[in-house]
Amino acid sequence: MIIVANGLLIAFLALLTLPVTVLMLEVLCAFVPRRPAGMPDMGRPRVAVLVPAHNESAGIASTLGSVGAQLRKSDRMIVIADNCSDDTAQVAAACGAEVVERNEPTVRGKGHALSRGVRYLEQGQPGDHPEVVVVIDADCSIADGVLDRISRLTALTGRPVQCLYLMEAPDSAGPAGAIAEFAWIIKNKVRPLGAHNAGFPCQLMGTGMSLPWLAMRSLGLANGQIVEDLKMGLDLARAGLPALFSPETVVVSRFAGSVEGARMQRIRWEHGHLAMIFGEAASLFLEGIAKRRANLIMLALDLSVPPLALLAFLIATLVVLSALNALLGVSNVPFYGAGVLAAAFVVAISLSWWRFARQTVRISSLPYLIAYFVGKLPIYFQFLVRRQKLWVRTKRDGD
Repeated sequence: MIIVANGLLIAFLALLTLPVTVLMLEVLCAFVPRRPAGMPDMGRPRVAVLVPAHNESAGIASTLGSVGAQLRKSDRMIVIADNCSDDTAQVAAACGAEVVERNEPTVRGKGHALSRGVRYLEQGQPGDHPEVVVVIDADCSIADGVLDRISRLTALTGRPVQCLYLMEAPDSAGPAGAIAEFAWIIKNKVRPLGAHNAGFPCQLMGTGMSLPWLAMRSLGLANGQIVEDLKMGLDLARAGLPALFSPETVVVSRFAGSVEGARMQRIRWEHGHLAMIFGEAASLFLEGIAKRRANLIMLALDLSVPPLALLAFLIATLVVLSALNALLGVSNVPFYGAGVLAAAFVVAISLSWWRFARQTVRISSLPYLIAYFVGKLPIYFQFLVRRQKLWVRTKRDGD
C-alpha cells in the first residue's frame, strides 16, 4: 500500500513537471530581446471587421469608433447583433457599421454569430469579398495602427495574426483587480511572447484576430465551444495555418466591474480552458509527433498549462502530500521534486512580475496572489460537478 502511494506521488510529480517546465521556458524566452518584424512596402488588403455583439449598446459606440478611425475606403465594418433585446443594432448603424441581426435564441454563442457574419460576407461577387477578416469583440478598443499592421501581416504570411490582448480592471477593484490584470498579463502577454521569441505560434485569443478570408470561410465556426477562439486557433494550426503573435499591436478590454459579472467571466474562461485541455491537448500532441510538426507539439504543450491558480493549488497539494510521505519515512524523492517544482513556479511568477507587471501590481499587493488563487478554487470544483458548457454573456457595469 505504501509503495502504491509513493508511486502515485511520483506520477503526480511527473504530471506537473510538464506544465511547470513549459511555463518556465516561456517566461525565460519572453526575456529574449527581439526587434519588431519589419513590414515590406506593400498595399493593404481589403479588410472586413466582424464585431459580434449581444446586448452591447452601452459600450459598442466606443469600440466602433476605434475601429472606424482605421478603416479605408475598401474596408467594411460589420456588426452581428446577436439575439439582442436592446438597441445594439441601431447604435451600430448610427456609427456607420453594416448591421446583421441574428435571432436564434436557442442557438447562442460567439461562434454562431461569427458564422452568420461570414455567410453575410459571402454574398455578392467574389471581387467584393475581403482578403482579410479581423475579429474585434464589442467591448474592446484597438490601438492606433492595429488594422493596418495585422491585416498586412496576414496578407504577407497567409497566416492568422493575434494582437496582444490585454484586460484592465475597474478602479474600484483595488489590489484584487491588479492581481487579475497580472494573471492576464502572464497568460496573454508573457507566455505568447516567449513562444513568439522562440519562433513558435500562439493560441488565438478571441479578439484582435486577423485571418485570411479563405481560411475564415473554411472554419466550422457554428459550434458550442465557450472558448471558440482556442478551438479556432487549433483547427487552423492543424490545417497548416498556426497563428502569429503580434506583440506590437494592442487591443484592450475591461474586466467586469460587478462581482457576479467577474464570476461569470472567470467560469467561462476557466471551464472552457480546462475542457480544451482534456479534449484537445493529448490528441494535438500525438498528431504533432506523428506528422513531425513542431508547431503542433508546441501548441499542445502550451495548451497543457492549466490556469495559474489551479496549477498553484496542485503544486501546493503535491508539496503537502510529499512532505507527509517523507515524514512517514517512505521516500524523500517526491518531496525534493515537489520543492523544485514549487521553486520553479515561484521564480516564473516573480520574473514575470519584475519584467512585465511592476507598473501594474505594486509589491505590496503581491500577498493578494494567495487570496486570488484560493478564491478560484470553487470554480475548479464546479468544473468537476457542474461544468459550464453553454455560452453566457458577461454582465457589464450598469446591466
